[in-house]
Amino acid sequence: FAGNPDDPECYAENSFTVTITESPLADAPPSVSRCDFYILPPLTNGSYFAQPSGVDPVAEGTEITETTTLYVYAASGTNPNCVTDNSFTVTITDTPLADAPADVSECDRYTLPPLDNGSYYAQAGGVDPISEGMEITETTTLYVFAGNPDDPECYAENSFTVTIHAFPSLVVNPPEPVCAPASVDLTVGAITAGSDDNLTLTYWVDEDATQPLDDPEQVTEPGSYYIKAVNSGGCSAVAMVNVEIEDVPLLEVSSPEAVCEPQTIDLTDESITSGSDEGLYLTYWLDEEMTTELDNPDELAESGIYY
Repeated sequence: FAGNPDDPECYAENSFTVTITESPLADAPPSVSRCDFYILPPLTNGSYFAQPSGVDPVAEGTEITETTTLYVYAASGTNPNCVTDNSFTVTITDTPLADAPADVSECDRYTLPPLDNGSYYAQAGGVDPISEGMEITETTTLYVFAGNPDDPECYAENSFTVTIHAFPSLVVNPPEPVCAPASVDLTVGAITAGSDDNLTLTYWVDEDATQPLDDPEQVTEPGSYYIKAVNSGGCSAVAMVNVEIEDVPLLEVSSPEAVCEPQTIDLTDESITSGSDEGLYLTYWLDEEMTTELDNPDELAESGIYY
């Protein structure tokens, strides 16, 4: 508007319109840090783009596998075209490798071997470290943990169990000596009395238990043999057992010369058992079953049959 002060009827006037278009809404995701990959979630407003100003679109649900900056762009579609462009960064960190040992079952103890990836821990989450080469002497669960120093949320962890079984207690009681041709039964319970219960017993010729004893129930040769005991945990112990089998002694008996009363006969005289094996222990009896001992074998005054 422009007026003439000398004539209020003389003036000029023009109008114009100012159109204000609101900028469109576009989501503004925060930057994220993930291990290995990140899947783009659905947006409420705008769309993903790999470059600013709506260039190079990226679909929702795309798997991002490397660190990158993305943009959420929205345009009004008017003239002028109003836009909103928000950027955020997706940081991708590789998950480290951690060995995954198989469960272990051992007798008495287990030595932790070296690892290719990660370290041993007594608790999950990389807590309470354990050195390689440590001896484990009781059943326990251990962890192999590997972390990424650049991102504490990126780690790998595997657990395994070490089961420790005790060696069996094997007690061997030597069997009584026998005289040939009798045999010795090594399988009778008395020989291993005092051992652990529920052992599996096998019988061997050698200490390394490589040559089985053919017939442990009828051992006819004297010598040292071996019993191997295996418990339910698969642990074994080996113990030696001695078998004594004596040859039947050679006993030659010559009847003594007859004597006249009141003379007596000495059955202990060496001439009566001349020709027998040396070193024999001799006893004298009234009956063949040897139930009644002869009281005075060196002064026998009655005729009869003696043993």
